[in-house]
Amino acid sequence: MKRLLASLLVIASFTVFILAVRPQGMVHSQVLNQRVFLPLVARNYPAIYKIAFQSDRDGNDEIYIINSDGTNLIRLTNNLYRDFEHNWSPDGSKIVFVSEQDGNFEIYTVNGDGSNLTRLTYNPADELYPRWSPNGLKIVFVSDRYGTSNDEVYTINPNGTEETRLTNNSTSDEYPVWSPDSSKIAYVASGEIYVMNAGGTGQTKITSKSDMYVYDIDWSPNGNQIAFRGEVCHFGCIQDIYVVNVDGSGLLNLTNGSGVSLNPKWSPAGTKIAYSCNFDICTINANGTNLVVLASNPATDMYPSCSSDSHSLAFSSNRDGSFEIYIINSDGSGLTRLTTNVGDDWIPIWQP
Repeated sequence: MKRLLASLLVIASFTVFILAVRPQGMVHSQVLNQRVFLPLVARNYPAIYKIAFQSDRDGNDEIYIINSDGTNLIRLTNNLYRDFEHNWSPDGSKIVFVSEQDGNFEIYTVNGDGSNLTRLTYNPADELYPRWSPNGLKIVFVSDRYGTSNDEVYTINPNGTEETRLTNNSTSDEYPVWSPDSSKIAYVASGEIYVMNAGGTGQTKITSKSDMYVYDIDWSPNGNQIAFRGEVCHFGCIQDIYVVNVDGSGLLNLTNGSGVSLNPKWSPAGTKIAYSCNFDICTINANGTNLVVLASNPATDMYPSCSSDSHSLAFSSNRDGSFEIYIINSDGSGLTRLTTNVGDDWIPIWQP
């Protein structure tokens, strides 16, 4: 019995070792002298995701994808004109973006492997800021078409049909974002946040701070709040991160004049907001507590983006010269540079 227990202990110890250093699949056990299968649930490896970003490494902005471990760089667009403002489809199979390859800014989609480039809009005016709805059925964007000098909000089907104008105002309507359930759209007009139904009805202003201009809005995963960058200029300009309830109540300044605060992005769990704090990468609780500086450097760190499992953040930094894509664990460990080139790599966005 003692010899049997000792053998079992050796087998268990060897199995634990194998789980720690080998991926799933068939492996050879020296103890059992045969091949055994280690299931996926026993793996101890971080998940590999794809990250989309834009880069001017080849002379003008193009859209690229790279794995979160730095492998498998794919160039999605290849033309002599700017391609930018990229955004994933909710199933992670496609990217919508803006391109001027046909003479002006139009909306296009492309598969995640670079195939099936499709132009969605055809208009002499400029179309900008496309965002895919979370249910995958619509793409929202802004355009200054029809002889207007200001942007209005539109939606279109991902196949290019049913283009619909949602706003018709005397001032520009910009930066549209979807609610998590795809039923509403928030946007900025005259420096204030408005919310409307996905069909354009019920346009309601939810902020009313006359000395503040709003940028960088991002809807919380639970649908209850919107985070944004608010700029107040009196004797100089101060940029802080705020949250406000979707009904307009509960406006809260999270950063309170602590420096230049930019690019707020909710964590997938909805408990934290990542942002660029004095050009470092920080996180803060949605109630303004527990400010944590994750990545600090004398250079410029911007555009944080949270992975869907909340394990990591990607961001752009010029700490090594030109702007490159980096990732860091949500606890501040594991800083890793993903790209290396003489151009600038900007605005990483994790695949859903």
